[in-house]
Amino acid sequence: MPELVKFWSTYHVVLEGDGFRAAMKRGVLTGLFQLSWRRKTFFVHASTNQVANDVRPAERRALTELLDAARERGWLDVQVRAR
Repeated sequence: MPELVKFWSTYHVVLEGDGFRAAMKRGVLTGLFQLSWRRKTFFVHASTNQVANDVRPAERRALTELLDAARERGWLDVQVRAR
């Protein structure tokens, strides 16, 4: 991971789910990675809709294209349009 970080501006994980159990999973994952990475680099989201909020405006078009490609392959069910 330390080598790959050189190529990423941010890293996003989506762990879907509601309720206490899902929130705990996201909290643990965030806590583990925040200790060893630069701040504002690693993000954990409850849905793909939240990702655009933590991506720089210049990167939002690429995010939309990436999520559209993932959805076309059946990896996502939700269509996301970055603002």
